[in-house]
Amino acid sequence: MFYNNFTGGTDCPQKLKRGIYYIQKNYERSDLSLEDISSFLGMRRESFCRLWKEYMDVRITDFINSLRIEKAKNLLLNDCSYISQVAYRVGLTPKYFSTLFRKREGCTPREYREGNSGKVNILE
Repeated sequence: MFYNNFTGGTDCPQKLKRGIYYIQKNYERSDLSLEDISSFLGMRRESFCRLWKEYMDVRITDFINSLRIEKAKNLLLNDCSYISQVAYRVGLTPKYFSTLFRKREGCTPREYREGNSGKVNILE
């Protein structure tokens, strides 16, 4: 489940599309919160949560974490940074990043990098 370029269907409200855009542009912030997103949209937190739940089939934290992991996979394949630096660049602590990565991908970030070395991931 990954929504990197998700913009919603034709029935998706503009505010939700703007919220998704905001997430996609700010996923690397470790302090990204529902309050930030709803404030950007000029909505109350509870109203944004109801809107999200009505149109999205994934929890907002799962959406953000999926985006972070996909961006990290790209960095792991195309960047020589230490894994801890990759974690910070996608808004996560190294320990949580490794735990989340393993849970979602079935391997550690290091195993992913080593198992895919030489492959180019063009995901942006």
